Amino acid sequence: MPGTLKIQLSTRFKRSEQEVDSTLIHEMIHAYLIVSGYPDENHGFRFLAQAHRTEQITGIKIAVTDALSDLELTDETFTETTVLLKKYRQTSWDAIFYSGTAFDDAQKQNELKAYWGRPGRLPAGEEILVIKLHSNLLMKYGGRRTINQTKWHIISTNEVNDILQRGQIMFKIEPGSASHDFATNNLPTKETLVAMRTNTRTNQSEGAFYVPQLANDRAKLQLIMDKWKEFHNYGYNVDIFLTTTTVFNRGFKMQRDPNKASYYVFRSDTIEDVRRNARYLAQWHQ
Repeated sequence: MPGTLKIQLSTRFKRSEQEVDSTLIHEMIHAYLIVSGYPDENHGFRFLAQAHRTEQITGIKIAVTDALSDLELTDETFTETTVLLKKYRQTSWDAIFYSGTAFDDAQKQNELKAYWGRPGRLPAGEEILVIKLHSNLLMKYGGRRTINQTKWHIISTNEVNDILQRGQIMFKIEPGSASHDFATNNLPTKETLVAMRTNTRTNQSEGAFYVPQLANDRAKLQLIMDKWKEFHNYGYNVDIFLTTTTVFNRGFKMQRDPNKASYYVFRSDTIEDVRRNARYLAQWHQ
């Protein structure tokens, strides 16, 4: 029925009766906050206050999140898996999981090397091992679909040892192992309309991306130009241009509405990338 809430617990992991009770109470607190007018509370102070109150009443510890590395799967089915394995600050191991065939293709391998190996992407002293094995870890942690979905999972020492002992290392990626030119040649590119403003005092640049079709619509392009030209009156250098770029592998999004924009801080490598193939439509500089 419309307006009703349903709690459905996952059966993917083995849980004791008390762990099931803890998870159920956790979700009931979320439901209580939703019907109380706080649908976006997530795990904020209201949630924590209710969790603490419930613990005092029931004696059951209410966990905020599950540590997946501590949980066992109910289904031990093994599938072919490709793992990106990285040691984090010399204290723990992080991993990203893909289907086993994700990087069999040489072009996909080049894209992965270009994404992680370009200068500035990996801290000094870190490296990524790309390993293939049969494992149930893909089912446990979930798989990524594209290289820019970069949620790393902290995994247990036992899981790391299993990966290293049974897996086949396909290749490794080190800091700076892929140049900017290599990345440009091997990462997928998209055409976009860029509006960028640079603070003339701090030299910090911010920008927005629009779908390139807006450049062919005179009225909508004029709206964008009028909007961004205003920043020039407040001490900014402004550039508007069409370009073909690889930066969308970093999570940037293109806007379709010329009246709206998601602003992104542009690092020096982002500026270099978007300017590389730029065709300028307008510039207002101090």
